[in-house]
Amino acid sequence: MKRREIVEFVQALATEVPAVTAAAGVPPDTCVLQAKIAVEVAREAGLLAQPFPVRLTATPPEGSEFRGKPYARRLGFGNDDTIQRLGLENLKVVRESYADMDDRWDGHLGALVARRYFVDPSIGQLAMKMPAVPVEPVVVEVDRDFVRARKPAAAVFPNGSTIVYEATPDNKAFLDQDYRAEPAIAREILRRIRRRLA
Repeated sequence: MKRREIVEFVQALATEVPAVTAAAGVPPDTCVLQAKIAVEVAREAGLLAQPFPVRLTATPPEGSEFRGKPYARRLGFGNDDTIQRLGLENLKVVRESYADMDDRWDGHLGALVARRYFVDPSIGQLAMKMPAVPVEPVVVEVDRDFVRARKPAAAVFPNGSTIVYEATPDNKAFLDQDYRAEPAIAREILRRIRRRLA
């Protein structure tokens, strides 16, 4: 694919994965399953893709009742040094950890496609805690420094909300999560993407 075609594909991927999985009854906070589906669809389309672990902080727009309460939910995100490096030291971080639950992975997973696009198909789970942050599909163009965890990448929304991602490539515990989707889900996503881009 040419670069323009790849961009269009990953944008459609970010939209169609949550739409089709939601229609199939998949909860929005199943990041491991949705990331694996996104990877499967991208590979079926002939693109390099891999599940990619991250941690994130979402900051709502100025004037929001949620300002000062960024959504961190730990998601592999736990120390105040990171908050300071991101310039968010004045914001209260809401942390929730699943570390004490044997069946949940304490991290967040997206898909790295074509080595330069990070796709977060399960970002809709933000609406469960912070409705002020829009949950539009997230595709962030990233570089080698992001992939190697040397610098963060941000998605900025029109209303001023931001989502900052930091790569955590050594957090491989998601591999222990044996989430599998019906093959029909991936086929339907790919069919819808091809129809959109035709």
